[in-house]
Amino acid sequence: MAATNNVKYLKSLQAVRERSQAVYERAQQDGLQHFDFDKTKIESVADYVISLIARDYGTIDKVLTHGRWRSYCLALGGSDTKRDLVGEHVAKWKESGVSDWECARRVVDLFVVSVLIDAGAGSKWRYTDSLGVFERTEGLGIAALRMFESGVFSSSPNYPFQADALALVSLTDEALLEGFQVSEENPLLGGANRAELLRSLGRAMSGGGAKYFGGECECASHPARPGFMLDYLAKSAVEPKTVSIDSIWEAIVDGLASVWPASRTQLDGVSLGDVWPCSTLATSQAEEGEGISAGHLVPFHKLSQWLTWSVLEVVVKLGGFSVTGIERLTGLPEYRNGGLFVDMGVLTLRDADRQ
Repeated sequence: MAATNNVKYLKSLQAVRERSQAVYERAQQDGLQHFDFDKTKIESVADYVISLIARDYGTIDKVLTHGRWRSYCLALGGSDTKRDLVGEHVAKWKESGVSDWECARRVVDLFVVSVLIDAGAGSKWRYTDSLGVFERTEGLGIAALRMFESGVFSSSPNYPFQADALALVSLTDEALLEGFQVSEENPLLGGANRAELLRSLGRAMSGGGAKYFGGECECASHPARPGFMLDYLAKSAVEPKTVSIDSIWEAIVDGLASVWPASRTQLDGVSLGDVWPCSTLATSQAEEGEGISAGHLVPFHKLSQWLTWSVLEVVVKLGGFSVTGIERLTGLPEYRNGGLFVDMGVLTLRDADRQ
């Protein structure tokens, strides 16, 4: 397979399932290097997960989308009733005359920025807010919301509720760290890296991603924004307000390709993002013309999928789109899932590795 075809394939949703399936097949053949695999335990894991769904949601169709919106639905003061902070903003915007379409753009702006800066915060960091004290992903989400509200990500004082390329490319480390309430007593892991990621987002949207993010808005200068993805989707819809998940995926994976560090796995000089070599699938020879064999690479695209799930909810709920092919997305490949398989005996660390 030509390198360009390999790159396209490894960036696809199809590859996430197929390459993981290849690892699973090796596991069934006792081909894992560090773990023993017990297929007989799979059914009990499935039953356990189903029981949790029944306990917490009743039926599977009531399970909420695993998107960024969940971070903004908070049960406060011990109440079972949750406040939807994003929904509250949308209601206020509409009351002030903001169009439904612009409301959707604004929420996409917020979610894209919020997801990109949501790496591990460390065990010492906290965010103190009028709603309470938050940590980890919840704290990062509330901090991003407060910065969004105050116009940190906007280049226009008249339109604070947006994230645009002009503001992001000039965002300083100090401004972001201040927004995160970072101090010697309240350290945040990788604060400067988060600022650089947002600067990269700004450059990506106004550069190679302009096709997806370079629409127009009410702001006089019309800088590129994540929310302009909605305008791209409207233009690419095969039917009015009906789009394929592939269109959303393309905007995120191709439009934001330059956001990811160049040190990640590469083929033919192209960074692949969240794609990694898996020794279980290793072949003896690299494919012709490549410095690394595509045959033993496994894509996860965890952050891109979380971003897709997050944007998808806005596209449907606020943008009014119908989206086809959602089943091609996967659950996010997180350590919690691997931990579940270890805890329930599907995977057992081999003695040699344990020692």
